[in-house]
Amino acid sequence: MDGLGSVGKRLAKLAELVAWLATALLLFYAALVIHDFFQYVDVYPYLSVDDILGNASYLLAKQGRFAFLASPVLQVPGYSTLRLEGLITYGPWYFYLGGLLCWLFGFSLTLMRSIHLLVILTICVLAFWRFSGSLRVAAVLFSWLLLTSFDQVQWPMIRPDSMVSLCAVGLFVSGGLAL
Repeated sequence: MDGLGSVGKRLAKLAELVAWLATALLLFYAALVIHDFFQYVDVYPYLSVDDILGNASYLLAKQGRFAFLASPVLQVPGYSTLRLEGLITYGPWYFYLGGLLCWLFGFSLTLMRSIHLLVILTICVLAFWRFSGSLRVAAVLFSWLLLTSFDQVQWPMIRPDSMVSLCAVGLFVSGGLAL
């Protein structure tokens, strides 16, 4: 029986070593994705229509006001609203984070566009926090797939949509902790 127990311990140590190696490779890959992102974030696309949303973060940082003065009226068929006291179509969390970053570092398109990358990296860290121990390989696989899709498909622009993903992951993590 002792022989089988030692084989199991060796396999467990080997699995742990593989998980650490996979984590190290993922960190290297994440560094490549971050490097690649900052090579094109400020030149591709040169300017997007959605980049005007950075105006809300700028106003929060400079005036403490959550408004969208760049486009103060939202008009769609059958509906019209003023955006002088917030953006009804988007949640405020992205803009508060953008306002904080703008207040700390000053406004730049590169900084505002980088919020999406920051959210993706935060989701990867949450995966490692939630899937620790023997589930580390699941966190590595999830993070690798997320970073790959971000690197291949990301169109850098100021969009609050990434915050929806972070809130959804927060919901799953909170639900898992509650159970």
